[in-house]
Amino acid sequence: MKIKLQSALVLLLLFYACGKSEKKERASTDEVPEEYVPLRVIDKGLDTMFLDETANFQSLGKITSTSIGNKTYISHFYHLNRTLYIYDMESGRLVNKIQLAREGPNQVNLMLSVNYFISSLDSIFLDISSDIYYLVNAKGEVMNRIGNYNGSTPNDQSVFFDQSSYFQNNQIHGSIRMPFKGSPIEKIYARASITFQEKLKVSKSVRNEDFIQGYDEIVAYRTEVEKRYSRLNNMPRHFAYDASSLYATTPLSDSIYIFQNGELTDSFYAGIPDYELSSYEEFVNFSRSEHKPGEVRNTYENNRKAYYTNLLIDPAHKYIYRLLIQGTKPLMNSALNKAFPEVTGASLVVINLDSKEVTSVDLPIEAIKVGTIQSQIFVGKRGVYFIVKDQENEEQVELRIFGINRSD
Repeated sequence: MKIKLQSALVLLLLFYACGKSEKKERASTDEVPEEYVPLRVIDKGLDTMFLDETANFQSLGKITSTSIGNKTYISHFYHLNRTLYIYDMESGRLVNKIQLAREGPNQVNLMLSVNYFISSLDSIFLDISSDIYYLVNAKGEVMNRIGNYNGSTPNDQSVFFDQSSYFQNNQIHGSIRMPFKGSPIEKIYARASITFQEKLKVSKSVRNEDFIQGYDEIVAYRTEVEKRYSRLNNMPRHFAYDASSLYATTPLSDSIYIFQNGELTDSFYAGIPDYELSSYEEFVNFSRSEHKPGEVRNTYENNRKAYYTNLLIDPAHKYIYRLLIQGTKPLMNSALNKAFPEVTGASLVVINLDSKEVTSVDLPIEAIKVGTIQSQIFVGKRGVYFIVKDQENEEQVELRIFGINRSD
């Protein structure tokens, strides 16, 4: 009986001690924040986009993503049948296909390329690369058209639509169209808005010199080189937009610049220190045309150092993604008996817009498509979607997703 009493007493003391320990642990948990999880990019596996039977598997064109409300859609335009295809990203199923009329009251005069901006499923703005803009509805009916119909507007007055375009106060905001080789050097402005009224009205904003590093040296270099009949490519500008800010950068910058109402407000680091970026001189000479009396000679540099291409922002506007091309090497095209650059490595860089934390991952370029100028990628809630190489099923597109290791 004495042993039993002592055992009971021990059990009682243990219960009391455990109770105190549990209360202490619970209080400690309430006071101490959750353990910090470092930002990482992970492979999230495969997804599928189911193609409409009229879409061409081999000629999808540029695939873009659009967030409307709490839903995200992906779309592409097939030029040969003049059709815009819109898919629900979550299900991968076709939502609508809009065929543009060749003639009649809803005629859309297509040129070599079409850029579009989906403001809503019933309001799609078209830029047909000739300073003429259309607004069509979900049925392909032309609701409005504006522009310069004689084609005399210079390129620096022309705006094109991309994933950073948005509609606000009856204005469509986009990027100033890049001129062809030999056009005026590095333009003063990089962005502009179009007032969608009877006449084409363009309002410029965002100066190139505010986010192109070494702007004065670049202008001086171009001026000197082009005196010798050499025509250089203009350097691309990369943009992303959220509800209040425009993010701008270039292929040769490790920084991203923030603009609000057209004015520079801040910048932050968004690169990988392990890679030396190409210089401006190297970059513009990746491809080059030399024009001399009676002679035009095109030259290409296939051994390239690092530079950036795509810039994307996630639908929640919490993360920015950008693609780094680590370098290129020559790849011989036997049909043309000519070498072209082939990507030797690529990285996906992710930046947390709140903390400015930066992380990156090397991509499996042997398994996914990565381009030397722009890659056919788009962004959704799960991350960035890449097209898988060597697909044979013409009824669907296999996609591989790389995103962050957090659920926020």
